[in-house]
Amino acid sequence: QHFRGDRAPHSTAAMAHYDMVPRLPYLNPQEVVQHLDQALGRYKFLRCKVDLYTSETGQQTNLLHLEGTVPMFYQGSNYNIPVCVWLLASFPNEAPVCFVVPTETMIVKNGPVVDSSGRIYLASLVNWMPRMSRLVQILDDMSNAFSQYPPLLSKPAGYQLPVARPPVQPPVPAPQWGAQPPQWTPPLPQSAFPASSAGQGMYPQAQPGRPQMPPPRPTVSAAAEDAEKLERLKANFYSDVKGNLNNLKKEKERAAEENLRTTATLQSRSVEIQNLLRQMEADLNELNGAITWYTERNLAMARTLDSPVVTRNLDVDASISPNTPLYAQIANLMTEEKALDDVLYELSNALTTKRIDLATYLRHVRTISRSQFLARALCKKCLSVAYQTPG
Repeated sequence: QHFRGDRAPHSTAAMAHYDMVPRLPYLNPQEVVQHLDQALGRYKFLRCKVDLYTSETGQQTNLLHLEGTVPMFYQGSNYNIPVCVWLLASFPNEAPVCFVVPTETMIVKNGPVVDSSGRIYLASLVNWMPRMSRLVQILDDMSNAFSQYPPLLSKPAGYQLPVARPPVQPPVPAPQWGAQPPQWTPPLPQSAFPASSAGQGMYPQAQPGRPQMPPPRPTVSAAAEDAEKLERLKANFYSDVKGNLNNLKKEKERAAEENLRTTATLQSRSVEIQNLLRQMEADLNELNGAITWYTERNLAMARTLDSPVVTRNLDVDASISPNTPLYAQIANLMTEEKALDDVLYELSNALTTKRIDLATYLRHVRTISRSQFLARALCKKCLSVAYQTPG
């Protein structure tokens, strides 16, 4: 049973297939389904199958694996690389196991990211982090790595894959490439590896009941193995350093943007502070001028009071009477208003003690209130004129 990656992740057929996940030996079936949804939603030429997986210890278990192709961009063209991604029982706590599966006309190219058996080595696989790493990111890194280090070669004429021998036999010699060494030839274009609706034509299907095993690994020398490991370590180190530098660059850019925003805020606040300082300086000058004016007036009044002429001819009544008609009118109007307040108070007491009736109270209150309003309005107008008059 299998479902196609080009089908909606939550379609009825896909959900029916997901019902099989809890019956498989996965510790976190729900997280496995989420990883599959993301991967199959992006890579339409992958499909999920359940097959028998044989571990390095010989134990066989029914597990899920993704089978199909991932895109590769090389020398201005797009190609599809056949791969197989096994999800172990401990997934996603443990990284998936990935292989390149060559067609009959191709062989695996030993390089920094793929060894001679077809197994794929990536920095994201080595540094897999549960609950943080994603299966779709592994496929993205795989596609990018293949573009830098193509994993397949066209099979040279006369090449034959070495046949595995029993352990008692001497080791199989390294494959003979003939007079002409193998040259990298890009895989067939995308149309050569279409995603068939029946799941056929991409590469041979697994036989029922038999494990999906990687191709036999040709015998290589210890020096070649060391060189292969060194190249793989170099590629992983380069990928890690590049990722760290990109993260550091992003942090520096964010810090620079924050510094620019802070600088702009400080500049605007500086302008506001300068305006406030100028306003305070103007207020201080005005206050100093008022202090000087009142000091001069105070000194003049003190000199006048100390004068002997004032002392001999002091008129007590004239000292408390206004010296101008305007101020005399203001004093009279204020006196009239206060007197009318007293009249209204006495009228209220008379009404309370029933010395006058209500009709008499209302008649007098209406007349007195009108007179009080006119006196108050005229006093207010005189005060406004007095404030505008200098001296």
